[in-house]
Amino acid sequence: MMNVATPPRAEILECGRAMPDWDCDEAYFMRVQAQSAVVRMMIEIWLREVQIRVRTERRIQKLRQTGRY
Repeated sequence: MMNVATPPRAEILECGRAMPDWDCDEAYFMRVQAQSAVVRMMIEIWLREVQIRVRTERRIQKLRQTGRY
């Protein structure tokens, strides 16, 4: 797992000259936080889809057992 506390060297060079170190770190952490939020949202959407699929399968199974499907 990557150490989030230290931005990759390329990113330090990319923003280090234009901004003071603190701003550079802040921009890096904001970007990491935004990426984490996107990944979290994608996982939540996937889990909801799986949940719906499982519920649907259970309903179909129940209907088949009672002979209504």
